[in-house]
Amino acid sequence: MINLELPKKLKASSNQAHQVAAQIFRPISRKYDLAEHEYPVELDTMAAMVEGLNDSGQGAAGAALGRDDKAKKQSGNANGGNMAGLLNVIETCWGDVGLTLSIPYQG
Repeated sequence: MINLELPKKLKASSNQAHQVAAQIFRPISRKYDLAEHEYPVELDTMAAMVEGLNDSGQGAAGAALGRDDKAKKQSGNANGGNMAGLLNVIETCWGDVGLTLSIPYQG
């Protein structure tokens, strides 16, 4: 039987991405629809936050997720990196697709 429920770790990540969409992307979405060639400076703040999460090891998405210079032995189940990235993109696209595609450091 297939379990379609998200694990707690992915629910938390998805909820955070939804909060970003609701509180950052949605309020500025119309502004950048009207000024479509302007750079969304609000994304710089978000990029700094994502960079801080990645430095602390709590980041859940990005082009370099799961890659490390040193080989480490993994203990337990470390699956879900791609699913976390997918859920983050789905939730932030709810806020604004154009802004999601403009997030710095995301490949």
